[in-house]
Amino acid sequence: MQHGYFSVKNILDYVTDYPELLPRTQMKTTGRGFIDSYRSLLKNVPQIPGWYAWLKLENNQVSFIYIGKSSKRKTSDIRARLEEEFYDDRVIFWATVHEEIRNKDWSDHKYYTHIKRALRKVGIH
Repeated sequence: MQHGYFSVKNILDYVTDYPELLPRTQMKTTGRGFIDSYRSLLKNVPQIPGWYAWLKLENNQVSFIYIGKSSKRKTSDIRARLEEEFYDDRVIFWATVHEEIRNKDWSDHKYYTHIKRALRKVGIH
């Protein structure tokens, strides 16, 4: 059994410096710094099937935010699953740092259901 953890502080630092949440179409070009920041974290994550957890550390207390599992499709290993989650659920990071993103009305957005689900993971909606 393998286990480990990492901090997403470098991602939150990037998001603090670049407050505009980019649409999917711009992520491969303009959002390169965001992609590079999470890929540097994931390089040491094993490419094996398994479970993962998002945890929050606050006031020396650890709480579970979300528990996930790699599947049998293209995300059959933990690294691939986490990479997909960082990319698809990136609104979480911006909403954590920027209040205007956290409080935005997303109901007219093309990906409203997906954004709402992502924000629920961290207790924002």
